[in-house]
Amino acid sequence: MNGEGTAGVLQTVNDALGGEELTNASDFTAFLIENGMRFERGGGYWEDKIYWCVDHRGESVCYILLEDGAWTVWSDDSGINSYEGASLSEDMMKIAWSHLAICENDERCFDGCARKRKIFFGKEFDNVCGTSMKFRNPNGEEVECLKRLMMIRVDSITGGFHAVCSFPDAVKVMETVMELSKKLKT
Repeated sequence: MNGEGTAGVLQTVNDALGGEELTNASDFTAFLIENGMRFERGGGYWEDKIYWCVDHRGESVCYILLEDGAWTVWSDDSGINSYEGASLSEDMMKIAWSHLAICENDERCFDGCARKRKIFFGKEFDNVCGTSMKFRNPNGEEVECLKRLMMIRVDSITGGFHAVCSFPDAVKVMETVMELSKKLKT
């Protein structure tokens, strides 16, 4: 998979969607970018589709597919229970629970499907897919829920500490850290 610049991601969203779908997808995509997420185009089966793996610090956070004027977001908790003890409002918990990806048949939905018993915000569910939650054309309220879910996932990656800054600011921080490091060694 190749990283894709933020302008390219936003332009692709703008070209692929319209109406409320465009408004909500643009809002969500901008939120991810502002919070330091990186978009990588999918390879293999996904190579000919508008599909991204969105990651933070090299760990998957979610997956986004744009197809036929619609958009879909799958969460990724990478086999850990990011959402087990996390805090959400009652309304947001209900939204999250209503979007759980439950494998309904006897076969796995794909080869890597986890199909596990998992706890989401204090409630236990069986046969949960490895992507945990699936939102198709989420409305404004569902986008707000997705944003909160993505930050819960980021917190599970960072241990609750994450700072977002622009690239020039990040360069300045790294230069300062390197200077301090040199001073400490002397």
